[in-house]
Amino acid sequence: MTEVKNMETMIATENQQEATEVMAFLGELEPQEKKDFLVFMQGIRFAKGMAQKIAPQSV
Repeated sequence: MTEVKNMETMIATENQQEATEVMAFLGELEPQEKKDFLVFMQGIRFAKGMAQKIAPQSV
């Protein structure tokens, strides 16, 4: 039996078109490609967080 999961996300109106395009892109990916994309995005988030911690704080 396959469980179907649905999720709703609230986004700003000005980002609606971009979100629609991203969801369409994700819908075209195979399951393994989705996992690889998730790992990639998690790496980007990690690197961005590290860059913010390293950047000197202005006074």
